[in-house]
Amino acid sequence: MKGYKVVTPIIKKSFDLYRGRICEKPQTIKDISYPPEKDKVSLGRANNALNPMFYASTLKSVPFFELEAKEGDKVALSKWKTNSPLKINHIGFTEENIRRLNSSRNLHSIYTFVKNTNNFSDLNEMVHEYLGFIFAKPVLKEMASTEYKLTSALSEILIHGDYFDGLVYPTIQMKGNADNLALKPQYVDNNLNFIYLEYFEVLTFENNVYSLRTLDSSSKIDL
Repeated sequence: MKGYKVVTPIIKKSFDLYRGRICEKPQTIKDISYPPEKDKVSLGRANNALNPMFYASTLKSVPFFELEAKEGDKVALSKWKTNSPLKINHIGFTEENIRRLNSSRNLHSIYTFVKNTNNFSDLNEMVHEYLGFIFAKPVLKEMASTEYKLTSALSEILIHGDYFDGLVYPTIQMKGNADNLALKPQYVDNNLNFIYLEYFEVLTFENNVYSLRTLDSSSKIDL
């Protein structure tokens, strides 16, 4: 994207992340991390079908919404902490997405790096808005195999090369009121520490509130 300028953040170490999976009770770290085998990788918003990404969120509640967990689902929720600075690009923090997602946050001005990206020029702001519009489009599950081809290709461009460790964007399922991150496996393997695991059963989901039963928890898990 020649000519498009972006200001990107470097997040200091000791940054907390939360990741969820609907699964049987995890036995090893591989069960709660990114898919270790490429033939098990499915197309995602920020990854193609050949390259896995580690999806996580900035708030503990977000993974349940992102997974669209329903009654009876068993969810493994893990907490992780970075042990080195995290260099990330960003997308989706736009004025249009405030209206589209009905967000209570001012996405286009919530972070200094977003405001500075918009301030380069009117054209730069227009490109930023357009890319955010494409990436943050709500996608139905039955359309994911089609819609994610475009968003994953866009993600690949935005974090191409060795500089960026991943991508940050507003959570679509929670109306942009928290952030998701998609991290490269090499960063996860070398710079992310497992903190604890909680294993839940979803009892109910009513009025956007989850009722959960804790099945197990642990601060240790086999490699």
